[in-house]
Amino acid sequence: MKKILLVGGGTLGPVTPLLALAEAMRQRQDFTVLGLAGGRRGPERIMAEGAGLSFFSITVGKWRRPFDLRNFFTPFLVLMGVLESVGLLWRLKPSVIVSGGSFVGLPVLYAAWLLGIPSLTLQQDLVPSLANRCAAKFVSKIAVVFPEVARFFPAAKTVVTGNPIRQSLFEGSAERGRQFFQLEPSLPTVFIFGGGTGAASLNEIVIAALPELTQFCQIIHLAGKGKLSTANRQPQTAHRYHPYEFLTDQMADAYAAADLVVGRAGIGTITELAALGKPAILIPIPDSHQEANARYLEERGAAVVISQKQRQPEDLIKKILMLLKNPERQMKLCQAIGQLIPADAAEQMIKVIEELTK
Repeated sequence: MKKILLVGGGTLGPVTPLLALAEAMRQRQDFTVLGLAGGRRGPERIMAEGAGLSFFSITVGKWRRPFDLRNFFTPFLVLMGVLESVGLLWRLKPSVIVSGGSFVGLPVLYAAWLLGIPSLTLQQDLVPSLANRCAAKFVSKIAVVFPEVARFFPAAKTVVTGNPIRQSLFEGSAERGRQFFQLEPSLPTVFIFGGGTGAASLNEIVIAALPELTQFCQIIHLAGKGKLSTANRQPQTAHRYHPYEFLTDQMADAYAAADLVVGRAGIGTITELAALGKPAILIPIPDSHQEANARYLEERGAAVVISQKQRQPEDLIKKILMLLKNPERQMKLCQAIGQLIPADAAEQMIKVIEELTK
């Protein structure tokens, strides 16, 4: 029996693919998922427990950029995390460690190297994370989502797997979505969200565009916890605007009901769009790795990209209207994005894990 310990956190991004991987491994009789190790302050505990996984908290240290005075404490926090991780691994005796690729995983990966336990880390974005550049020196294998990223890591350690997503995402129902969100069957539906924690700046653009958008489409807007605007219930837009702080079980139905998706350019969002074959408008976070992700898709005709730096609702309105009026362009976007990322990522990662346990 192969005992797997997952590690990740800080944000939703590194945890979501780990939960998808855990879901796939639970279908196998030769795997036991010991649980998820993560920090004390991120969303990882709630996510792990919500997925029925045990959670193990460790001390983590993050190197902040631009430089922050808190960086002086980072080496001590990392050392403390390594010591805690050694104790955790000694107690659990996992066969393999799998990291989501964030700074949260570094102490556990280093402890695994010290104890001779094989490990695998996932590099999701096109721009390698600082955590994975550090981890590359001592992990056993590095899984990358895009083939273009492999050149940044040792060839003998690197494998292209794609990015795992949960099976439940494929079980959405457009009809169920229309009923839950009270949508008009004859009107196009646009699903807008700003990533796992929402996006205040994106919300502002959406709210400003609502009076015109609701003239020709209806909006499902996932704004993020505590980020619903007081302007979102104007009488002229209320019946075609459906805002939510967050969605859980209804996320798959929102995707299924949507004719068009507007979102950030995080790899989690991109993976979901690719798996579901959805036409999308991406608004990447300025000066971040998301801009590289968005450019990659735009250059391959897989998404329409808008720069947030302009902060003009007119641009969003124009692009949404253009796509809704052009089914042929929508189809080309769907086909292009569906070819970018392997669809069997969880199985590919499981194969790597099996090799590490031989």
